[in-house]
Amino acid sequence: MKAFLLAKQDKVKILDSTTYQKIGELPITLLKTETREINEIIGMNKSKCENFIGVISGKNLIMNE
Repeated sequence: MKAFLLAKQDKVKILDSTTYQKIGELPITLLKTETREINEIIGMNKSKCENFIGVISGKNLIMNE
């Protein structure tokens, strides 16, 4: 497909790998948060056939060392 995925909070953007133009966007519905840390997309993967995208959401709790 010659494209790459970019996750930003609750959206997955699909960009052309040569021109960096936006091809499409996938909105992701996240759970409501009741703490100060927001829920966001923390991982993605595509299937071998490139027909499906798996998205994992949660809280990014990694602290600075």
